[in-house]
Amino acid sequence: MESTVMKSTVMQNLKLTALLMFTMPLLLTSNIIFAAQPNDLELLEQVQPPPKVIDGEALEDPALE
Repeated sequence: MESTVMKSTVMQNLKLTALLMFTMPLLLTSNIIFAAQPNDLELLEQVQPPPKVIDGEALEDPALE
């Protein structure tokens, strides 16, 4: 009796482990793919404008000091 319960528990744990091993990489990669949307760069530039460049040299930003 105990051995049947033990086998059942071990099989459930193996199935759960296999399911997690299969789904976790999918969840992580989908999160990475969908995390960066095209308009995120525009939003970032609104919050933090790109540095002004004159003759190839970036001007110092007084807000950073």
